[in-house]
Amino acid sequence: MGLKLDKSKRIARLKTIASKLTNGDIVAAAEHFHELHGDIESYIDSTTYDVLINGRPYPPKAIFGLALTRLLQQQIRSFHFSGGKKSPCFEILTKLGFEIVPKSLKLNLYQAYSREDISHLFDPDYKFSSGSGRWGGTGIVSGYPTPNDHVFIVTMERNESNDYDDYLTEDGVLFWNTQNEVTANSKQVKDLLSHDPDTGTIYLFMRVNSNDDYTFFGPLTFNEWNPNSSKPVHFFWNLLSWPLADNIKELFAAHIKDARMPGYKAPIPLSDASLVETPPPKPSNSKKQGSRKPSGTIDWAAREQSNRQLGDAGEKAVIAFEQKQLTELGRPDLASRVEHVATINSSAGYDIKSFNDDESHKFIEVKTTTGGINTAFYISANEVKVSTEKGQDYWIYRLYNFKKENGIGRLYRVPGPVEERFLLTSNTYIASPK
Repeated sequence: MGLKLDKSKRIARLKTIASKLTNGDIVAAAEHFHELHGDIESYIDSTTYDVLINGRPYPPKAIFGLALTRLLQQQIRSFHFSGGKKSPCFEILTKLGFEIVPKSLKLNLYQAYSREDISHLFDPDYKFSSGSGRWGGTGIVSGYPTPNDHVFIVTMERNESNDYDDYLTEDGVLFWNTQNEVTANSKQVKDLLSHDPDTGTIYLFMRVNSNDDYTFFGPLTFNEWNPNSSKPVHFFWNLLSWPLADNIKELFAAHIKDARMPGYKAPIPLSDASLVETPPPKPSNSKKQGSRKPSGTIDWAAREQSNRQLGDAGEKAVIAFEQKQLTELGRPDLASRVEHVATINSSAGYDIKSFNDDESHKFIEVKTTTGGINTAFYISANEVKVSTEKGQDYWIYRLYNFKKENGIGRLYRVPGPVEERFLLTSNTYIASPK
């Protein structure tokens, strides 16, 4: 039968036509979605919301369109109906018992975003107003998308609200100022000083001047601050995604200064990363040995920088390992979708999102050492918690005898909740004044 379209070329009386859809039609559409590997003509991945079907997220418009196509026995395309919270599409899916939830953040490293784009990503129900309001005019927005998160929106060149230049350094540090009215005793400064990257993320968006969109630089972690500074307060932050892509480094070249760390050398790109998989080590029955304190003065800055580069190199080697395995399994489509989550979200509780060949997810936490197979590793309470939530979908990939210079090393893999597979020993505390 021919469809009647309204003036906007959308299906007229859509709610009435789609009222015959059943729960089974939606489930069948999800199965068809998998058969097509998510490649649905005229539909793109959802940007703001997912519909949950048997616990898995799907793009609501694509699922609704597939179900309606099957019901009406004619092709229903994306432009034939609208999506969104108050749309008939969402209303019918909800009425049939399916939950529609805000989509996990879909950020792309080094992609350019307008302020309105940023508002839509982090706070989709907020009514954006250019030049004012929560997202239109401020340089930092706290509490979005979760209470422990912060979004930095930075213009590098001097402007009316900030008389001090922000800048980057060759070794991946951001010098950043609060707004002029902020003092060292302000709530904002206290919140930033107490920020825990394991439970919240600081997202950095920067542009060179007011005519540009903002480039997403990934998450930040605290380096140091100047407690004697005020109006504004001066901070140094570590960029977790470093070194920069060549085109971004060129774009921001005028705002990149010398490395803060003496003798810093930029990491070499890994062109021949290769991991040899081995079985996990057998449990040790020996008593815990005491640790020796190293003699001499420890250069903590050098150690931290070395670990940051080592961890990043290990994660990139695992991405190459996963992509190779999926390709060899005949799933290059999944290989192209492996995500380096750590470059986007420091508090996710895992570093990489990959896939099994049946399209189910693998959430991978990478732990890298230059030492041997029995070298212990640090793991955060949040990572342990997420491993319990994800169950057998969570994996520890332990890289050892690893060389960050070329990405060559050995690897063992352990699935499931960390507490069930590793002996956890608490050796750190968080202290605050009484």
